[in-house]
Amino acid sequence: MAQLKFSDQQPDKPPKPEKMVFQVSEFNQLINQLISTTEFTIEGEISEINVRQNRWVFMTLKDPKNEEVLNIFSTYYQIKNSLEFLQVGTLVHASGKAKLYGKSGKFSLYAYQVTPVGDGKLQKAFLVLKAKLEAEGLFDPDRKRALPEYPSRIFLLTAPESRAYSDFIKITKARGFGKIEIYYLPINVQGAKSVASILAAFDYVKANPDQADLAVITRGGGSLEDFQAFNHEEVVKSAFGLPIPLVSAIGHEADVSLIDYVADVRASTPSNAAEIIFPALTEVGQQLDFLIQRLVSQVNKQLELSWHKFELIKQSLLKYLSTPFDKLDGLEIQMKGLLDHYRHKTDWLAGRLPNLSRQLKDKSWYHFELVKQRYNKYQSLLASFNPKSVLARGFSITTDDHGHVIKQADQLRLGQNLMTYLKTGKIGSKVEKIYDR
Repeated sequence: MAQLKFSDQQPDKPPKPEKMVFQVSEFNQLINQLISTTEFTIEGEISEINVRQNRWVFMTLKDPKNEEVLNIFSTYYQIKNSLEFLQVGTLVHASGKAKLYGKSGKFSLYAYQVTPVGDGKLQKAFLVLKAKLEAEGLFDPDRKRALPEYPSRIFLLTAPESRAYSDFIKITKARGFGKIEIYYLPINVQGAKSVASILAAFDYVKANPDQADLAVITRGGGSLEDFQAFNHEEVVKSAFGLPIPLVSAIGHEADVSLIDYVADVRASTPSNAAEIIFPALTEVGQQLDFLIQRLVSQVNKQLELSWHKFELIKQSLLKYLSTPFDKLDGLEIQMKGLLDHYRHKTDWLAGRLPNLSRQLKDKSWYHFELVKQRYNKYQSLLASFNPKSVLARGFSITTDDHGHVIKQADQLRLGQNLMTYLKTGKIGSKVEKIYDR
């Protein structure tokens, strides 16, 4: 039988692992990779706040219980809507990711959102922003648009797998509109990513306005703090610029958010939004019955009116047709007499026409000869008075410088230039001596 023997020698010890040595920058980078994957919301009191160059915001949060502190860094743009409500001593919720800054070696929270805690402070911030947006005209009731009567396509903006989504779809199907096209745009309804997700959904609606008839944004109930994304200035202004009507159903009936004021229609709950948008088939049937009754009433009224007119026309025809035939015969005789009279007169004028034509021709020739004789007489008379005729008989005509005919010697003066016209040609002369006779 074999026996087991144990050696007195101890086995060799396993080698010790080598120590990992990090450079400072490598360690900081490793820590940032480990802590930057998770978002945190930290509650604390502001013990220090500093805004630099209207770009960077540095805060220190203090734990009210044990005085421990945490550095907070953010940008002015990200928290500008909350800055006026942030001051030393304010209890806030800071949401963001942790980070270790290598150059300073300081650990801090890079915050995307910083909001006051407590309904009192949130309500004050809500009312201040509401007054500002109202003054800018975003809540003007005159700009609100009516919803389409029977929409067939809608954008639905709500949280994935939320009660608001299921309630809206349930009521839509129950009211007989289950085959409507619903384009679902998932959004975060609260938390650090909520504002960005809502803005992205609104941007999609603006880029595709022809894809749907209206948009619905909805979520379930909550506190005023839960509704911060729907009270964000950028979100409200983006909703104001939508090219299609917007229905808001944020929370329950008592809950109010700023997006409710800018929406074209506000619903008290997600279910109420579906009821407002889609009328029940029973209501549609009642409307059709009412319209049919009105149509039948109008048709009957028109038929009665047409029948009355027909009776009036019939009575008028019977009245004229009942005229005695002897009166009609008398009228016919009168018409025939008038026609014969005008026919005889026309024939008489036609018979006289050749004689009248001959008389007109004779009288025209007589007048022509008479005018011709008078013309020849006046022509001879005018010819006798023509100066050229006088010159042709051996006479001459003398004129002065101005073309005036010289008839007497006393018209002349010594040295005056004269012009004498003969039958052919003319003679220029100058007065050297004047004789009276």
